[in-house]
Amino acid sequence: MNLLRLSGDPRDLERALDRLHVHTTVHGVVQADEGYEVAFDGELPDLGPVIVVECRAIDPASEPEPTGLEHDKAFRVGRAILVRPPWVARVAGFEGIELVVPRAMAFGSGEHGSTQAALCAMEQLFDDSADSADSAAGTVPASLADVGTGSGILALYAWSRGCRRIHACDVDPVAVTAARQLLPGAAIAVGGPDAIGTTTDAVVANMRHVEIRDCLEDLLALWNRRGPLVLSGLRPDESVDLEAALPYAADLRVEVAGFVALGFRARPGAKR
Repeated sequence: MNLLRLSGDPRDLERALDRLHVHTTVHGVVQADEGYEVAFDGELPDLGPVIVVECRAIDPASEPEPTGLEHDKAFRVGRAILVRPPWVARVAGFEGIELVVPRAMAFGSGEHGSTQAALCAMEQLFDDSADSADSAAGTVPASLADVGTGSGILALYAWSRGCRRIHACDVDPVAVTAARQLLPGAAIAVGGPDAIGTTTDAVVANMRHVEIRDCLEDLLALWNRRGPLVLSGLRPDESVDLEAALPYAADLRVEVAGFVALGFRARPGAKR
């Protein structure tokens, strides 16, 4: 196991962590005063314009507890979502949706602000739908497409709420492997939105702004508008730009740690 310290611009650090999660096995991430300390296995990928200080390799025989794992804990997201890795014990008395996601899996295992914003938006839209008196929008969506699925945590939340037809895709085969392990019953493909091959009631996409803009038409083509649409991974100024490019105004805007998720409620019968 290897240990390194990362420092630099916060946006560059987030991108570097994303690459580490996708291209190596990350065992622990600890936030430091000026960046992060990361314990990982594998070959170090190009991390871009960040300062990388490689520390000593960790000998599992002398330090059986991987650096960083002792800091792991369950954490709450939104109204009633709890996320934890499998090596952290259940929280006694918690009543809500528990998502068990190994932190060493592909990007999207719950710590990142864009993932939490997307989960909060999904939770609110699903809750609003379940409470709705409108019979066309009164249930959790029957089907969902998760574009840029990463670890599969957003699809896992939909499954945990009762959505049983899950489709997902990611351009990175490592992410697809991780998502398939997390959700063996889902249809998960390598590729972009066109790899899904069907329309779904709900669509979620947690990706960078440029990636969402590049496939926006394909995302809208997946959405049959019987359930919600959630687009996350946006900085505040980017969310304004994206909303201007959409045919509908957002019904919901959630910001977590500088990342924005836009939520759109079901629009039965609506045309683009």
